[in-house]
Amino acid sequence: MMRTLARAVAVAVAALVLITLLGIGLFYYAFSIPEPEGRSLASWPSTFTENFAGWIHEEDGVVKIDEVGIRYLNEYGLWLQVLNCDGVEVCKRNAPSGLPVRYSAADLAELGASPFDGRFTRFVGSTGAPDGGCYIIGFPYPIGKGSVFYNGAAVDRMYSVAAIAGAFLAVLLVAATVIYGIWITRKLRHVVEGVESVARRTYHPRIPEGAFGPVSRALNQLDSEMRASDEAARKTERMRREWIENITHDMRTPLSPIKGYAELLSDGAPTEADMREGGRIVLRNVDRIDALVGDLKLAYEIDGGLYPLRRETIPLERLVRECVIDMVNAEPTCTDAIEFSSLTHATVRADAALLSRAVGNILANALRHNPPGTRVTVRVEDSQPGWCAVEVADDGEGIAEEDLPRLFERHWKGSQNEAQSAGSGLGLAIAREVAELHGGYIRAESTQGSGATFRVELPIRAAN
Repeated sequence: MMRTLARAVAVAVAALVLITLLGIGLFYYAFSIPEPEGRSLASWPSTFTENFAGWIHEEDGVVKIDEVGIRYLNEYGLWLQVLNCDGVEVCKRNAPSGLPVRYSAADLAELGASPFDGRFTRFVGSTGAPDGGCYIIGFPYPIGKGSVFYNGAAVDRMYSVAAIAGAFLAVLLVAATVIYGIWITRKLRHVVEGVESVARRTYHPRIPEGAFGPVSRALNQLDSEMRASDEAARKTERMRREWIENITHDMRTPLSPIKGYAELLSDGAPTEADMREGGRIVLRNVDRIDALVGDLKLAYEIDGGLYPLRRETIPLERLVRECVIDMVNAEPTCTDAIEFSSLTHATVRADAALLSRAVGNILANALRHNPPGTRVTVRVEDSQPGWCAVEVADDGEGIAEEDLPRLFERHWKGSQNEAQSAGSGLGLAIAREVAELHGGYIRAESTQGSGATFRVELPIRAAN
């Protein structure tokens, strides 16, 4: 309803303004004439003629025109005849040829009422002299003259009615404006309250309707996005706390044997065999701590864009083969557990060390998070046009269906077995970030009890 009222008021105001402008335009079109200084009302020649008497005076029986009057006559292109009381010409200025030199009272009366004669419109004025002299001024403008006769009483009543109607319309317009202002203010107050409630997280979605429907939709969307952002922030904070707890636990685990052998050394004289065994244990746990710290440093360097990426064109087959060899050398027990094959000679533009780290993390995940005897197949092959792939598949225990969506999340560890809790929870997250850093992606497929398959897709780059 308020919207309809506002629209009606707007239409009425626009119509009133349009009619007023149209009326003003028509008035000036019909009742104005040009002059050297612009356009003026068509009545200005009559006013000018009446005022010209002030520039006519008589000295020693001779009629003279002041310089101001002469200047105006010349500037406006006018002519002047001054007549004495008998209607005889006694002075003239710019007068065209063929003008009478004597006018009767009837002639002067006719000239005062006559319109444009094809060349001039003539106006008659009185000099104000005691002898009753007059003057004629010719204007080169087509000016119409006429008299209006009307019912004075009726016109007076019309003035009263028009004044009352105008006042009523003005009051109506003011009232409509006030009502619309109150309505719009209330709506704006609701919008402000909505924005404040979004900031306080107490906003309740509104049904978009009326003129402010888009605003309600925008507030609903903003509230939805902020709630999603808050939930993501809470989830990230929860994962961060869990990860810190896991890192703390993982750091303490290798520190415990290091501390134990340090206490053994400080308490007495250990045997040579004890020292050798203790040294091996200390080195193994120091390497584990170093790996944890390295994963943490690399993850945050990649995330912050601080890692110095050194791209070069490298054969993907050679890089993956070297990763397999390094894994076999690091884990001699898995020599017969890995099978490598390559069906492509594709090259990629990549940071060799970083891409090797990603492939190594996937291999380590397949070997260390599965029971002994698990076989791992590593294959390099062409993928979709312009792409190549590294596929790492195992026949191990597989991954739980509920774990798959979170597999590549940072700080997250699987829940399948104890071996999965031994890492930093960053290995697969680093692999995903490295793949994306090189313009590729990684995906995983698994059925619990039937192994898992990890596939890294990378764009091919022609060798230089």
